[in-house]
Amino acid sequence: MTSYSSVPLFLPPSYQSSSPANQLKFQLAPVTSALPNARFASISQALVNQVPKKGNKATEPATGVPFPKFLDKLELTGLGVRAKRVLGLKTINVYALGIYCDKDAARKELYPRYGHSHPNQALLDDFTASEAIKKSLRLVITYGSLTRLQFLNALEERLGPPLKTAGELSTLEAFRKQFDDVSFEKGTEVVFSTTGKQLLTKVDNREKGMLMSPVLNRALLQVYLGPDSVTPESKKTFEVAMEALLNTSKL
Repeated sequence: MTSYSSVPLFLPPSYQSSSPANQLKFQLAPVTSALPNARFASISQALVNQVPKKGNKATEPATGVPFPKFLDKLELTGLGVRAKRVLGLKTINVYALGIYCDKDAARKELYPRYGHSHPNQALLDDFTASEAIKKSLRLVITYGSLTRLQFLNALEERLGPPLKTAGELSTLEAFRKQFDDVSFEKGTEVVFSTTGKQLLTKVDNREKGMLMSPVLNRALLQVYLGPDSVTPESKKTFEVAMEALLNTSKL
């Protein structure tokens, strides 16, 4: 059995997306470059070379925010930025995002169905829905004028519909209440961690609440890995990481 623990899964993006604005009322900035549609064997060596050899950190290039390779034993597998356009003239980076997961559990869960295939939306949907894979989202605020209401309203527009369909509007209210005493400033860190059906929220390393809702967990992850991802760069780097993982030797 060949170990795949050394496969570098955190790949800082050297590309951005020109995806249109989405339901969060943030218009993404126009960008010019794109990731080649390639199999794992032909993934750009330049991307691999960006993985830090020392310090165990990666830097989100648009914001300069550093992200540790590991967060509570979960590995960094996606990196990007949430941007919005103001009056169609100026682009503001709202927060940097890192996606973390238990890569061993991810491979055990996804390989039997997808094998060495290139990651597609179906794979991402299965990843976000899986209760067997521990996951974390680390958000670092980079826009100092972001208000709590703006942050929560933006998320609520994505979280609200699936929770309403599931009859869990009380879960949405509980999610909002976790932030009642939070003041957003530049550098504020928000971490959402899912374990099974649970969602743990931390702000600046302080626990704010624990909610039990698979629907909420999936909806939150879909904000970043769904068809209309608000951070296309992190979704693309996540796909690269998953392709690398699925193309390692069998368990």
